[in-house]
Order: sequence, then C-alpha cells, then structure tokens
Amino acid sequence: MAPSPPAVTPARPALAGALAAALLLTLAPDAGAAPAWVQRHIVLPEHNFSFDPGIAVAHTDVGPDDVNGVGVNLEAAFGITDRLELGFRTGLRFGNDGRATQADYYARLWDTDTYNTGTETLANPEARLRYGLLGGDVVELGLEARLWLPLPDDSEFGFAPGLPLLFHFGDRVRLDTGVLIPIIFTEPETTLIISFPVRLWFQINEQLWLGPVAGVRVVNDRFDNDYTQVPLGFGLGYQITSAIDLKTQLLFRDVDRDEASDDFGVGFGMQFRIE
Repeated sequence: MAPSPPAVTPARPALAGALAAALLLTLAPDAGAAPAWVQRHIVLPEHNFSFDPGIAVAHTDVGPDDVNGVGVNLEAAFGITDRLELGFRTGLRFGNDGRATQADYYARLWDTDTYNTGTETLANPEARLRYGLLGGDVVELGLEARLWLPLPDDSEFGFAPGLPLLFHFGDRVRLDTGVLIPIIFTEPETTLIISFPVRLWFQINEQLWLGPVAGVRVVNDRFDNDYTQVPLGFGLGYQITSAIDLKTQLLFRDVDRDEASDDFGVGFGMQFRIE
C-alpha cells in the first residue's frame, strides 16, 4: 500500500499567507506618505510636528584672510490647526571662524530671510507664527509674524510682519514668494528691510526636487544708508521616507556687489516629521 501523503499542517498556509501579505505591503504605496514637495501647503497639517536640523560650512574674506567656519541651525514647528503654525529656531557657531562667517545662516535651508541673529556662539532665538489666509490647489496666501529675542549685550529687539505666497503649477512646479518686512530697533536709527524671497521648485519625480533660491532685499540700515542685497543659490531635496527629507543648498549671501563670491556657504539638513 502506498504511503499516505504527509498531512498539510495549518502552519504552512498561515505562513504562506503572512509572506504574501508582507509582499503586498512592501509593494503597495505608502498611504500615509507626505505629499511630494511641490504639493505641500503653506502651513503644516493640524497636530503635525517637524524638526529641521542643519549644518553648514561658510566662507568669507576678512581683510586679507580667508575664513571658513561651521555652524548649525536648530528649528522646529508645530501645526496648531490646519491653518495655524508655530515655529522656533536658533543657531550655533563653532569658534571664532563660525562667528565671523555666521555659518548658521547657510544652515537655514532655503530661507534667505535671516536677520538679527547676533554675533555670539548662540544665535538670537526666533519665534514665528504663520496663518493660512487663503488655501487652494493653485494659490496659497499666508499671514506671518517673526520675533527676535536679543541675547544680553549682543543685539536688539526686532520683529517682522510678512505675507508668504505660494503658487502651485500643476504637480511639477511650485513658486514660493511673498514679502517680509523686518524692523530692528538698532541705534542710532531703526533698521528697516523689505524682502521679496523667490524660490522656484521643480519636482523631478515623487522623491526628488530642485530649483533656484533667491531674493531681493531693500535695506535702510542703522546709519540711514540705503542699498539692496540679492542672495542667490540653488537647493535640492530628496524625500527619503514618508517622514524624512534630505535638504542641501549652495548660497551666495549677496551677488549685488563687487566680489560677491567672498561670502558663500554650503548647507546640509534634514526634516523629520511626526504626522
């Protein structure tokens, strides 16, 4: 008599089902993934938290010498509601060279509006509140206020109202612009700046985006001097996971002057989100 085939135990189909489910989960799209960069909105979603550390190497000419310094940026934001976002940031400069170059400026990825940070090792902390006035698939308009808290004997109090503006051109292009008006209570005269940031992003695929980072600033400084500044650079980002972005940039502080290449920096950063 031929031997009976071995009985199929319940563990075998259960194991096969588990492997099939794991394979489907691996191949299926991540339903909780953040949108592609150009599709993200002017404020964080409600109860979302983001943490943006960055590090930069900066170069400047001080007299006859070249100075290269290192600094970091520490930044966090929280979506209080779907329309209201609260943010904080500060920076650290390492050694005399980090302070001389204000290297943390270049570690603030893609934000050319950095003011009144002081010259000490710890940058003056900045608080930011942003409200989404108008939301839509094409145009988004916000209302923003920034506040700088001066460290003792280092710098002055200042604040900046602003109107951030986003344009979404389909699912591949986004323009970030608007106006920010920093007012810093310096001596002997108050410093007034009108800034028009410009960042144009191209979404290459679901994970990768890049584009120019620029702006125009009209400055009336503490000595009543009037001049313009034009920061110019290039940024690149990559969404590593649904909750982590990699960010990089090369930025020249002001190309609207002679020897513009004297002041520039290269920055790297991450964004970690809890959604």
